[in-house]
Amino acid sequence: METRDPGWELVTASIAALDGVAKVMVSLLAHDAGDSCMLISGAWGGRVMVNATNHELDYVSVVDGAQPITTRLLCVGGQDGEYHEPRIVPIEWALVAARTFYESGRLEPTLRWDKD
Repeated sequence: METRDPGWELVTASIAALDGVAKVMVSLLAHDAGDSCMLISGAWGGRVMVNATNHELDYVSVVDGAQPITTRLLCVGGQDGEYHEPRIVPIEWALVAARTFYESGRLEPTLRWDKD
């Protein structure tokens, strides 16, 4: 479902509703930052993946450096794949990242972002 100019409450509710099966992804487009977008995928036990890209085609992901550097088989956006554990972060981090992006089109500076 596409919603133009959703309120923050709808964005929050959509992220919280992710279940990894029927509701698998929330995408946010920056209002004034060209082609910048953020994707939040999941959820698996309260954890999600947060990816972003900009008009220069730089792809980055929020990373949880406390997680082991192993892979995990997940269904993301309807496709199975092996994903690195550090890129599966607490949903609370996704909400922080989404809030900053929603308000400014920028990446949250308190989170660790690694290039993909």
